Amino acid sequence: MAHKVIASLCSYLLIAIGFVLSAQSCRSTKPARLTDTTQDAPQKVEPPKGEVASYKVQIDVREGKCVLTYDGPHQGQVQTELSAPCEFSRGHKGVIKHYEYKNRGSGGGSYSVILLIGGPVYPSRSDSFMKNGCGTEVQPISLSPRGVAMGSLGTLLFACPSEDLDEKIFGFGAKPV
Repeated sequence: MAHKVIASLCSYLLIAIGFVLSAQSCRSTKPARLTDTTQDAPQKVEPPKGEVASYKVQIDVREGKCVLTYDGPHQGQVQTELSAPCEFSRGHKGVIKHYEYKNRGSGGGSYSVILLIGGPVYPSRSDSFMKNGCGTEVQPISLSPRGVAMGSLGTLLFACPSEDLDEKIFGFGAKPV
């Protein structure tokens, strides 16, 4: 009789294990690899953009060069001398960093200067905005209600967008506008 009870308990135990295993296989899991195309799909990368000095600005790449598109008191595009990849100097806060300068002379007024950072990249450094390395060239862009002006190209050992670059780097090659 004890033998029958043990045999019965073993059968119930095997049935319970089978039930648990079948319930586990029916629960919701990630889709099979055949239908999961998110890893293989190319990631859409948003171009760097933001707002500064009454302008909406964006950097695009055309034929390997960085192009600044601006929309505000004036609209247009300027092709920079910078090679891709490009990003704005953002500092540790992540917003486009800019400095205000006063016009000298009879025109008066002021203008804002932003700094674009571009390649070729310095691969030993990277940050959250430039994954493959930090830029080695910079170009200031002046923005005001009177217009937009490109400054002269400068070369650095490296310039990372998320670092707080010195104001002198912004003003060095900037053109008043």
